[in-house]
Amino acid sequence: MSQVRCQALLAIPMLAMLLTGCQSNSTQQPAALDSPHASCEWELPGGFPPMTVAQVAAALESEGFEVRAAESGIGLVSAERSSPTVYHNRYVTRPSLGGFVLGGSGGGFSSGVGISVGMDGMGRGGSEREDATLIEQVSVRMDGRHMQVSRDMRIFGWRGELKESRGGSGAAFCQSLRSVLTKQAAAALVEGQ
Repeated sequence: MSQVRCQALLAIPMLAMLLTGCQSNSTQQPAALDSPHASCEWELPGGFPPMTVAQVAAALESEGFEVRAAESGIGLVSAERSSPTVYHNRYVTRPSLGGFVLGGSGGGFSSGVGISVGMDGMGRGGSEREDATLIEQVSVRMDGRHMQVSRDMRIFGWRGELKESRGGSGAAFCQSLRSVLTKQAAAALVEGQ
């Protein structure tokens, strides 16, 4: 056996170990969900009495939420709403690297390691989408006239499997809900006079 062929055979296991290292799992922990936006916490305007659990529940129901729990002792209302959506990240393109070549020609037999770089998931019809359901869970905490809102969002595929989970306490949502709750408090103030 020639020296070059012998060195090539010794290099195969070493190259295979190097390529295997490229495919190891990440040791990094997943990132935490975004913290709520500053507009998700506020004080009712002066002159407004503290909101009741019933008022908050009515405001959430007017926005299409279904109240799941209401605890007047701790000033907490939890509600949920679902809506149909489309899950766009069904096929995530992932890079692929590596390969092993085995074959021969002209009566001889040879083996070797080849390196190929590609994108897994290409050509699968990137325009394909999956019907899904968006579940929004909202909690409103009241402490006197101090209000605090948090929202979590989850997307479930048509088979019921969890596809995505993220925080949803962004500025647009919290400002919109703040407006609804303030109007509800103002209406209750007018009724009480």
